[in-house]
Amino acid sequence: MGNLVRLLTTDFGISDFSGLCDVVEPTRDVPEDVEDDDMDDDCKVVREMLGKDPKSLTAVAGQEGYWEDKDGKEYYCPDSDLTDDEDDDDDDDDDDEDIDPPVVPIPDPDDDDTLPPNTPVVVGPPGGVVSVPIPPGLPKYKKPPFIPITGPGTGAVAKAELDDDGNLIDIVIKSPGIGYTPSVDYNECGILSNIVITNSGGYYEFSPTVYINNDPTIAVAAIQDGRLAEIRITNPQNKVYSSLPEVRIMGGGGMGGSAQPVVTYVPCSEVPDRYLNVVDKYNES
Repeated sequence: MGNLVRLLTTDFGISDFSGLCDVVEPTRDVPEDVEDDDMDDDCKVVREMLGKDPKSLTAVAGQEGYWEDKDGKEYYCPDSDLTDDEDDDDDDDDDDEDIDPPVVPIPDPDDDDTLPPNTPVVVGPPGGVVSVPIPPGLPKYKKPPFIPITGPGTGAVAKAELDDDGNLIDIVIKSPGIGYTPSVDYNECGILSNIVITNSGGYYEFSPTVYINNDPTIAVAAIQDGRLAEIRITNPQNKVYSSLPEVRIMGGGGMGGSAQPVVTYVPCSEVPDRYLNVVDKYNES
């Protein structure tokens, strides 16, 4: 098998592989901190002198906030700052009482699943992702989960497909990517289990031809109101795939239709029976 894929619901925030900020030393000399000038020095002196002797200072006429001592030295302290520091401290304490304490999150005792489910993917010989098996025991989803694919390599993109009940029924490889480690000693065979329409196109007058690796006999397309409505696998020929087959939709008098294959790996001895199930599922719908 190849690299791991995690199924993340859209409520997940940060990926396990998100980068961290690096803390580095400054590359230039940082000047020493300069102490701020204490703008309250005069007020401290004024409060102290008036506290000892109310007649030691007199207000300077015509200059609000200015005081003069008996030697003619002036101090500046507005009336609003004549209150004692202790009163200010009391006010600060009152403000602190109005601040709500930080909320500490409480872990959910019933939440045992700390990580999203993950499953190994199948990588073909060229180094592109071929298939993402659906792990067992998944919940029902309200909306399709994210499918991030990790590991050595780049460019692989997968999309989840849900049925009407919220069950994950397909993981469509929209781009296989490159450079992933090919799966070795993998004793199962890949079958074409579905073809998912990615663009329904338009202006189709009749059913276009669906080519699977240039073979027009494997699948057929159905249209509705001039657009692609479904692609059915009708003649799989028990073919097995080690890489994603190419799907092309041509003709029909329209344009723009596209689809992606879904390859599922099964025991090689079960390929005929599994293909029979693929063909029969359309008769049930």
